[in-house]
Amino acid sequence: MTFTQFQVHSSYSLLNSPQTLPGIIQAAKTRGYSRVALTDTNVVSGLVDFYTQAKQADIMPILGMTMQLADENVPIDSRDDGRLSSIIAAVITGDAASRCDV
Repeated sequence: MTFTQFQVHSSYSLLNSPQTLPGIIQAAKTRGYSRVALTDTNVVSGLVDFYTQAKQADIMPILGMTMQLADENVPIDSRDDGRLSSIIAAVITGDAASRCDV
C-alpha cells in the first residue's frame, strides 16, 4: 500500500503555509513518495506550476483544493469554528482525469 498525504498546503494558501512548491516536491522525493498532492485552501493558482514541477521530478501530481464553506448560522467573527471543509482532488493520467472527493 502506498501512502499519499492529501492535505498539503503551499504558500499559495495565504497565511496557512510557508512551504514552496519546490520544497514540497523535494520533501516528497526525499521521502521516496511516488505521488504528492497539493490541496491549497480556496485557491487553485499554484496547480499548473505544481503539476509541471512534479512531472519534471518524476512524481505523480494529485491536483486539488480544500474548500472551506462558512456556516451561515455562525457569526463571521467566529467563522473559523463554523467552517465546513471538503478536499476535492483529481489524478490526471494521459488525456483523462479521474475525480475523487474525499
